[in-house]
Amino acid sequence: MLFLKGNMIINNEIVKGFASADKIIRIFDKDKKPFYFFNSVKPLTSFNLPKGTYYSDNDIKALKEPVKYKITMPKFERNIKRPKVIVWTWGNNPNKATIVLEKGFVLLDNSWKNFPPFVVTYIKYHELGHYHFKSEIGADAYARCMMLKRGYNPSQIGMASRLSLSPKSSHRIEACYHALKKTEL
Repeated sequence: MLFLKGNMIINNEIVKGFASADKIIRIFDKDKKPFYFFNSVKPLTSFNLPKGTYYSDNDIKALKEPVKYKITMPKFERNIKRPKVIVWTWGNNPNKATIVLEKGFVLLDNSWKNFPPFVVTYIKYHELGHYHFKSEIGADAYARCMMLKRGYNPSQIGMASRLSLSPKSSHRIEACYHALKKTEL
């Protein structure tokens, strides 16, 4: 196993697993924005990083393979053919995010630009989830499953759910929390 130390750069061509004995884990994305922050209670914390470039000042050990999670996608409620190209647009959107399924057009509210990138990724996968789910809970499940497959961690997904949903959607936040608890192997 490769042991990385200090002010390091991590370049992932694919999803990779890592471990650290540090109590506070701090990973930044290529733009040096917070990507993964975790306060650990365990002597060793294992986590994944998706494809990309990251920075950290932690002592991190590369694992032989990514951390495995139990990923359970609910049965699709519908299956609308997705256009080959999805157009992501920023603008003023009182709904925070809206997808026009037939046209493959998504309008994300400008307010999301100030959020950590993993939150925007969650929102994007949620919107894509509407090609398979009518319900918001189903689209949330799609986002959760896709993010786990792409190397994001349950704590990031839970935080994305909490940051992207209003208190009126507390039932969705709780559903996400309970589903993430079941992903642990």
